[in-house]
Amino acid sequence: MDKLCKEFPEVIRLKSWTEVSKTYVLPKNLVRIGKPRTLSDAQIRHLRELQNKV
Repeated sequence: MDKLCKEFPEVIRLKSWTEVSKTYVLPKNLVRIGKPRTLSDAQIRHLRELQNKV
């Protein structure tokens, strides 16, 4: 969020902050909430293989 705040200061701004949290102000149309994606067993295996290569 800090990066977006610096890149788009006219749209997203930091309202307040403490040691453990930050509060931002931005238009509602930029907020998206979705359910987590479900991966098949093959996709999970593939992602684990990629992770192990690193």
